[in-house]
Amino acid sequence: MVQEQSDGVYRLNLHGLEVSPFIGSVSVDSLSLQPDYERWQQLQQQGAKTAGTLLDLRAHAIQLQGVNLLGTLFGSNVDVEQLRLQDPKLLMTLMRKDTTEERKPLHETVKGFMQQLHIGKIAVDNANLRYRESPQTEGFLFSLKKFNLTVDDIKLDSQAYYAPDRAYYAKQMVLEASKAMYFLPGGKYRFMVDTLLVDANKQELLAKQLVLDPLFPLSEVGTAKGKPTSSHKFKAKLLRVEGIDVNAHALHNSYIAQRVLLEEPRLEVFEVQQKTLEKSKKPLPHDLAQRVKEAFLLDTVAIRSGYIRYAEKVPEAQTPGHITFASLNATFSNLTNMPEQTSIQNPTVLEASTRVMGKAQLHVTFRLPLLHKNGYHTLRGSFGETNPEMLNAILVPTSFVRVESGYISSGEFSAELTNDSANGKMTVIYSNLDVEMLTKGAGGKQGLGKEVISEVADWVAIKDSNPMNGEAPRVGNITVTRNPHSSMFSYWKDCLASGFLSSMGLKSKARK
Repeated sequence: MVQEQSDGVYRLNLHGLEVSPFIGSVSVDSLSLQPDYERWQQLQQQGAKTAGTLLDLRAHAIQLQGVNLLGTLFGSNVDVEQLRLQDPKLLMTLMRKDTTEERKPLHETVKGFMQQLHIGKIAVDNANLRYRESPQTEGFLFSLKKFNLTVDDIKLDSQAYYAPDRAYYAKQMVLEASKAMYFLPGGKYRFMVDTLLVDANKQELLAKQLVLDPLFPLSEVGTAKGKPTSSHKFKAKLLRVEGIDVNAHALHNSYIAQRVLLEEPRLEVFEVQQKTLEKSKKPLPHDLAQRVKEAFLLDTVAIRSGYIRYAEKVPEAQTPGHITFASLNATFSNLTNMPEQTSIQNPTVLEASTRVMGKAQLHVTFRLPLLHKNGYHTLRGSFGETNPEMLNAILVPTSFVRVESGYISSGEFSAELTNDSANGKMTVIYSNLDVEMLTKGAGGKQGLGKEVISEVADWVAIKDSNPMNGEAPRVGNITVTRNPHSSMFSYWKDCLASGFLSSMGLKSKARK
């Protein structure tokens, strides 16, 4: 029957079938539903209507209870009290990409006994799921090593689909999974989650031990044409999402939630700036938000106990520079790409506090109207007392400036940024500053002296204190022309470096 109804695409094999029509019980020792990929290709070439994805299902111990078998035989809708699948293994194969802008709901596409189907409870135990992009693909784009799924009171009809107290046609749905793996588009990164819990009724998602790993060695970054020019590594202890609008996702594929918590995230970024390599434009947050086709709205996103390490190698330097942000606590509010929810007056706001290089306390606020076409956003912040030598790890290899000694009491800054440039002000209160200018490519060893005379006419003598005796505090300028081939992290780093060097009396920072 299955082979005939599927026009030869599927074949169903049942072993150990037992049917008790009077008590409405059906049990199967094992089941296999196998697709014929060659038959699908034949139908596709003939112009027949074909499914975009084929399923290969193997399962043990399938049980159906409370089935209205006799009524079903006489044309009644299929009604099942309980369906249980033990140890199912599901392989999904993408046969044809869906280019349709608007997909029809499931109840409008199913045929035969699936129409008006009702199941009181579904229990899937110890299941395995794999998804691949074609029958010839050896690896899998997505996989769940193990998952359990329970679904209560599912009805395949329009009333259940639109009911506000249901989601995905069901009254309740709980997914517990372990060892989830997903390969990002482009094949350069792998994302993994150790455990995952989704509870539709509680509107919650909980994921533990999240990891994003590059699939290429760090030594390849920026080495040749076609090789990546940056590398990102990420891990987090826990991700919790609360107040999920499950119905909005089920009906409109929107991502709306009240609260998101990310605990102990660690992000490591390494970039190589190369003049000779093929370059691509790097996105700002606005570009990332505008690329997402699905609407999203996250009221608050909290980051707790985070850590960021940013490293960059410029062409003239022998070694990369780096800067770290430890003890990072941050909160996004109104994180959205929905036009009715965001504007310059009501942007996404990021407030963060961290310790630069584990020492200087930094507070920063970003205001990001993510739908602005020119990438407009503002940056404002302040930092506390520290020894500026800690910045040599980033200043020497990228700006060719070395701080020998000094003391910073405090600082504050503000800037307006776009896709092309940034302008702003920075005031740094410091004393006894001793700075050395360095020759590019000298590995930070060869000094040019504190008073610079060179072809760069706008360098001036470095001031060793701010304010100088009897003077008001000097205000430095943030003036940056954005390199579109560098990341947003590099852009923001350049803004802070520009203001810091200008505050020391340098009208320009070292050119790359």
